[in-house]
Order: sequence, then structure tokens, then C-alpha cells
Amino acid sequence: MSPEVVDDFIASELSVICADFEKRVTNLLHQQTGKLSGPSDELSTVNETFQQVDRTIFKSIQSMKWQYNQQRPVEKLANELIFEILQYCKADEPHCYLPSAFSVSTKWRNVALSSPDFWTNISLPIHPDLLPLLQKRSQYRPIHVTISNDDLWDERSQDQRIGEPLRMLLGQISHLNISWGEGGTETRSLNSLLAARVNECDLPFLEHLEIADWASDESDMAWLYTGALKNLVFEGNPASKPFIWKDWLLDLRIEWTTMSSTDIINLLTDCTQLERCSIRNDSSGSGDVQPSETVVSLPELQTLYIGSLYVAEMIHLFDHLEIPSSADVSVRTEDDRHGFFNNVIPFDEFLGPRVALYDELRIRKSYAGLSYDLSSKSRGPLSVLNGSSEKVHSLADLASYANSLSSLHFEAGTLPSLPRLVEALRSLSLITHISIHNGEKDMDMLLSALDPQEPHSEILCPRLESLDCSETKFESSRLQETLQARNSKGFPVRELKTTRGFVTPDSDGLTSLVEQHHQVDPIPVKSYFRSFMASGDGTGSAQTAT
Repeated sequence: MSPEVVDDFIASELSVICADFEKRVTNLLHQQTGKLSGPSDELSTVNETFQQVDRTIFKSIQSMKWQYNQQRPVEKLANELIFEILQYCKADEPHCYLPSAFSVSTKWRNVALSSPDFWTNISLPIHPDLLPLLQKRSQYRPIHVTISNDDLWDERSQDQRIGEPLRMLLGQISHLNISWGEGGTETRSLNSLLAARVNECDLPFLEHLEIADWASDESDMAWLYTGALKNLVFEGNPASKPFIWKDWLLDLRIEWTTMSSTDIINLLTDCTQLERCSIRNDSSGSGDVQPSETVVSLPELQTLYIGSLYVAEMIHLFDHLEIPSSADVSVRTEDDRHGFFNNVIPFDEFLGPRVALYDELRIRKSYAGLSYDLSSKSRGPLSVLNGSSEKVHSLADLASYANSLSSLHFEAGTLPSLPRLVEALRSLSLITHISIHNGEKDMDMLLSALDPQEPHSEILCPRLESLDCSETKFESSRLQETLQARNSKGFPVRELKTTRGFVTPDSDGLTSLVEQHHQVDPIPVKSYFRSFMASGDGTGSAQTAT
């Protein structure tokens, strides 16, 4: 029988069935309503009948779907392949939801039920009958637990809906995520609940702990033994969080505000195995910045972000940190706007002494200020976002410190005034390469500083060999004057990079003045701005066409 004939036969049979079903339902309704004594009874009975019909139809359709699924090719797949498919489906769903693929057919459902990995996510609060069922299905493997006190629908106490189940699961938990707000049915603090139910308990398999709790209650401190903990995330006041063993911690992330350098030092104490650390401090606090013998050693550290702190606080912090030279470090400083310190320490007193360790400086713009990115072939990079009001003077101040910088990069809008630029370049005598991007006015100022015919009449950056002004529009005559003047004084620029179409009227006159002239195509606008987009915390790196 051809598929077309089969389709016609099925359609015909379904039409007969539907017509017969409609006739029977109509007769049934007439029989029911004919026995009624009043309008109220009639309406109630009719509604009940309709509900019963709906349930019957739904069950029939589900039965047909299940029978159809039994004949589909998916039913013939091996259990191992079904398991792989279900894994992909589960990954796309929130952990507290079950994918519809789990109920494709009896076979698929049985594969899901017999796979412990699909039942290792538990959210609290939970119905008391579900908890032992999920534990059984997970075969008591390590589980991920999510806790929230946003539970207005649950009339049980916090001990019943969170405290008791959590205590039952302690020996299984590998990931614990807690979100604690003020919208719950009780005002009890998280620390208070943990101190009452799981204080001094051992979580032997806990590797990842994340707590978001913005309350400042520091009473009833809970202690948790977390010898296997590798990742710790605190959102909110760290002082209101339970005491956590951090001996084997690899990744630490904290987000809070008004922390001082002393607070941060205390947080990092005992984190001797730490590899990655991010401490986002919305605004700096002020603590005791007196010299002390306390030094926190982080010998395994790979990446560090600290921000933001007053300059004095940042200096105090790094005076008490011992980290590998290979670490990738990003920090953010801010003004002491509240006058906590009698003598406000300028930005350069933190960064200046560190410049000598690097050979390349890149200055870029951020919404919060200028970012100074230092790099070297022999050590990890250092990025410092200067959020202070005196940022326009920072380059000259930094250049006054001993340095071995050989490469200097400017983004548009990052140059100081001409006198300050001349002062800075005068101290950067080892510079061999300068790049400037997307800054027409800055380009003219830089050429004025490098041109020995200008009023300052001296050779700045005598070792300068390479100039990269790609993605910058400028008049070719202005650059020609500078190149010719340096050539005549015996300090030629040997290599030049420009962008096609950006030089007015053209770049033909430049080629003969240098040994190598590289002309590159313009970077597409979207790609260019994406490459220069500084991250909000100052940790992003600018990618320039050098």
C-alpha cells in the first residue's frame, strides 16, 4: 500500500471516529442536562463533563504519541547513543527542569531514569518526598545543590525547607550555590541558619562554593570544613559569610565594597595554593596602612585582579603580597575623595617604581580613566587603571622613574599636553618604537614633540627607529617635515606603518624618507572598536595593529 493510500485511509478513519465521538458526547450532554433541577446544577455538571472529556482526549492523544514513538527510528537507537543525546538536551535546560526528551518513549525514559548523572542537581527548598527519590536515582554520587530563600509559597520554616535537607546532603555535595535575599518568609540570616544546622560539619566532596548574600550581619559565624574546596565565590560582605577552609583553594572571586587593603590581606591569608584571584571592590575602604611584618605568599598565583583601592591602600597591599613575577596582574586605583589620608598619595607612587621591570607601555582609555598596560618578555603583564583626577599628568610623572621602556603605544585621547609630553619623552631615552592609533590631534602633538625643529630644539627619543600611525588620519606634509628633520640630524626613523586612504593627500612622499614603509588596509569599524574596547574593570587588553 502506497504512502498516499495509507494517508487517505487514516484520514477517513479519523473522520469517522471524530464524527462518532462528537455524536456520543452530544447525546451524553443531553442526557445529563435533562435530569437537572436548576441552572446552577446544570452549569456545574456540564463543566465537570467537559473537564472529563478534556482529560480523556488528552490521554488518548498521549497514548497515540507513545505508540507512534515506539515505531520511530529513534526507538531503535542504542542506549549509549540515547544517553549521549539526553546529555546534550539536559545541558540546554536549567538544572531544575527536565528536558522533554526524557519522555520521548518508555525506552528513552528508562535510559534517563537509570542514568545517575541526570539526577545530581537538587534545588532547595524541595518537597520532602522528592529528596530521597533524587538521592536514590543519583546513586548517592556527588551532587550540585542550589539554595534560595525566595520561597513565599512555602509555609514550612527555613529549618524544614533548607536546614534539614542541606544537612542530609552534606556528604554528597560537590557544588553549592546559595542565593540569599531579603524576600523570604523569614528574616533569619544565612550565617545564622548555617551556624544552627551545619556548623563545624564536614563537606568532604565540596569543590565549588558560591554565596550571594548582601546582608551585613556578622553574628553567629558558621564554620564549615571544606578540605576539597577549589573554587570560592562570595558576593556581598565577606565578614558575614561562614568561615571556610581555604588551604587548597585554586580560584577565589569576591565582589563587595569599601574593603581596605587590610581586609584583602586577611582574605588571602592561608590561600597558599591560589592560582586565580579576582576581588571587585566597588569603592575603596580605609584601614591600617602602617608597615607590618605580615606578608601573604601566593607562590602559585597566575592571575590577579584587585579594584578598586586608594593609591595608599594599593601600595600597602602590594607591600604585603608576595607573588610570582609571571603572574598576570590587573588593578584599579581611585582618588581619596573623602580625605582619609592627610597627604593624598599620587598615582605614580604606586606604578612608578614598577615601570623599571617592563619594556613596553600601552596607554588606553576606559570609562573610568586611563589604563597603563606594562608588558615584558621576561615577566607577566601589569595593567593599572588610574581612576584619579590627575591622570593627565601621569605619563610625565611615570617617566621620571628609572625605566628601560623601549616601546610606547598611545590610544586616541591619551596624550598629555605638549609640554608634559616633551617632559615625558625626554626621560624615555631608550624608546625604539612608538605607535599611535585613531588620534589625529594627538598625532600632530606627537610629531611636534619628535620634531627637532620645534621650539624645544632637542632630539627626543634618539633611538626611535619605528613609528606606527596606522588607523590615524593625518597630513603627509607634517610627517614629512618631522622625518626629514630627524634624518638631517642623524636620528632617522627607519620603519613606518600607515593605513591606505588615511594620509592626505597621499603617502607617496613618505616612502623615500624611510627604509621600510608598510601600508595596511583599514580595519573594519566594528572590528576596530571591539579590539580597543576596554573592559569595565580595566582587565581587558587593547589589541592594536602594530
